[in-house]
Amino acid sequence: MLRVAINGYGRIGRLAHRVILERFTKDIDLVAVNAGSSTDIKGWMYLLKYDTAYGTLKNNLSIKEEGKGIGKLIVDGKPIEFFAIKEPKELPWEDLNIDVVIESTGHFETEAGLKMHLEAGARAVVLSAPVKEGDINTYVWSVNGGKYQGEKIISNASCTTNCIAPVAKVMVDYFGVEKAMMSTIHGYTSDQRLQDGGHKDYRRARAASQNIVPTSTGATIAASKALPELEGIFTGLAFRVPVVVGSLSDFTFVTKKNTT
Repeated sequence: MLRVAINGYGRIGRLAHRVILERFTKDIDLVAVNAGSSTDIKGWMYLLKYDTAYGTLKNNLSIKEEGKGIGKLIVDGKPIEFFAIKEPKELPWEDLNIDVVIESTGHFETEAGLKMHLEAGARAVVLSAPVKEGDINTYVWSVNGGKYQGEKIISNASCTTNCIAPVAKVMVDYFGVEKAMMSTIHGYTSDQRLQDGGHKDYRRARAASQNIVPTSTGATIAASKALPELEGIFTGLAFRVPVVVGSLSDFTFVTKKNTT
């Protein structure tokens, strides 16, 4: 059984936990979570149990305020160590015999940052976002997942990339693509302000629940890393809209072959 840890327990980290509970309990042993210090172990249990978008988790949850970190979350009788450690290299992955770390903090998206998990004793790292810097391969299931060569650090790209890349691959394989553009209508994220407030991007400074916010997206670049045929010919933009979850992507393709 694969021994897994999650670093970052926000939207992506908690949903990864839910997916493990719903689909992979026979294959994955979630051993530890580095959740951060924005709340305590009781708060993290509450956020896992009650999700505005995805409903109430049916599993039985309890806590023990003891352990190696900030406490243990008990899920259906199984303990999971919780930590609030800022630097990945200080995490006890070696002591916990961690096979794979799911990196979902949004802060460690470079090769140097991801390598800190290996330095801490993890055997492999999967980044839940596009790589910002470094020689890290990107894999998207049903696009190039079969080409995985056992690298210790990989990127699984972003949610939008996982939406657009499989569709783009069909177009590349069957028709050929000369040029492509996409726009994604995307639910707002925690990087935006719920009320008007300071932000380096003035558009994201506006109240997320009341505005349609045009912004950039790195999904087309990440898709091109998984599907090299799109490199240099695929562009896109994003609109953040007032929904808590759910997105769609719209494409325009100029094909090399006739489609009818």
